Amino acid sequence: MNPQYILHWSYRDFREFPNELLEHIDTLEEIYLKENFIPTLPPWLFQFVHLKFIQISGNLLQNIPSDISELTNLEHLDVSKNQLIDLPKEIYDLNKLQYLNVSDNEITSVDKAIGDMKSLETLNLEKNHLTEIPLEISRSTTLNELFLSDNNNLTEIPTKIMAMQSLRVMEAERCRLEYLPGMVGINLSHIRIFNNPRLTHYPTVYEKFLRLHYDYWSENVVSADLLMIFLPDESKRTIVPRQVEKICSGNNPNSLSEYCLRSLYESRSLYEIVCVKLPSDGLPKNVFQNVMCGPICRCGYSECNKPLFTECHFSLMKKNHSPSHIIFSNMFCSETCRTKWHDDHKAKYHPIGWIQQFH
Repeated sequence: MNPQYILHWSYRDFREFPNELLEHIDTLEEIYLKENFIPTLPPWLFQFVHLKFIQISGNLLQNIPSDISELTNLEHLDVSKNQLIDLPKEIYDLNKLQYLNVSDNEITSVDKAIGDMKSLETLNLEKNHLTEIPLEISRSTTLNELFLSDNNNLTEIPTKIMAMQSLRVMEAERCRLEYLPGMVGINLSHIRIFNNPRLTHYPTVYEKFLRLHYDYWSENVVSADLLMIFLPDESKRTIVPRQVEKICSGNNPNSLSEYCLRSLYESRSLYEIVCVKLPSDGLPKNVFQNVMCGPICRCGYSECNKPLFTECHFSLMKKNHSPSHIIFSNMFCSETCRTKWHDDHKAKYHPIGWIQQFH
């Protein structure tokens, strides 16, 4: 038989991995076995050292063998629409892998080692059972596209991930998000994150991505152990980001810990060293978490732009002369910056009042 580099064997009702592939072990680079009934990956598959592309979505796979790490030239892996409950740690050793699609499975968690993949550009985790996204994804310098939609138990996206400089596309619709990070990466050009019924306000940085048909206000915001605010004229509750410990009023000075965190972050070389080498017991737990997670956002007044960690001056607002009921939010480092921002934007927005509550 002539050498084969690509085999298209999708929709053929295979009940097992076809042994005929062994005839092309020295040449095969791409395998398409979409929508069959294959339950396992055979051990001999991992001897295909030239393999670059595997498309085996829509089968009956319940696990991926650890030997997947032997496919050192693999660039594209699609195992979506299977029955996977987790991923082997060895999959994160695939240093040439650019595209990983594990959507529509039963996965509940992703190991933090995913942030160390050297070539990963597209990561699709949609339609699983994730409750959190590992902060370590933010270590990636290559990730361009991240898809998280339809993870019904996912309540937040870490700010450091949303602010990644390499990220261009982010989708997290139909999740359980309670709030959105207050800043986004400079290269993010496509965000679909608004169809989350528990969201009650959108930071102003998302306005250019908003679509008007997501203009609603959720009635079912219920969450414990969060700082919440209450709109007396609307009889509605809303949630500020989890990392915020104090909403300031007036021009009261910030706490010493807030000043220290800002100073550390603004010394970027020192901040990166601390994040890499700081042991988990090297600081009090809450301080350690604030250092590792980074700022919740930067001051909304662009001429200031100071990082904010645990304290902020919080504003809610609506657009002037607009039929939309969408509520926008912004955070500032001081009352002075908040006032300046509202003065600069009074032609576009008007602030709305709220009362702070703890639950």
